[in-house]
Amino acid sequence: MVESIESSFTLRRNFHGIDIYRLRDALKKRPVIFCGGGSLYKTMRTSVLNFTDKKLINKNLLNIPTIVNQNIEEKLFTILATSYGLSIPMENEIHLTPIEKVFNHLEAPEIKQKDYGYEHGLSDF
Repeated sequence: MVESIESSFTLRRNFHGIDIYRLRDALKKRPVIFCGGGSLYKTMRTSVLNFTDKKLINKNLLNIPTIVNQNIEEKLFTILATSYGLSIPMENEIHLTPIEKVFNHLEAPEIKQKDYGYEHGLSDF
């Protein structure tokens, strides 16, 4: 999935002018998460297109070392799941964007051209 994201980013480089290393730095040590399809409540878990591995979001799935032994109530994991980018979509709320088009909204910043057309000697002082 990360390779597809990088490929899409590279294809749009002429439009946004951002170096691939900035994307790689942003993705470094970050989980790649499909938003949606997971829930604390079994009745709210659903699949979307090819994403069929429905998950129960709890402390075992999130595996956050700092909270594993904190005796957090199961119902609070919906809040933790949302903060990790996993959320429950409303009906007809899911809008899928092909990976190839993820960066289509980025545009190159306006570049101010320097005026090198002055006459030497007249405006050098």
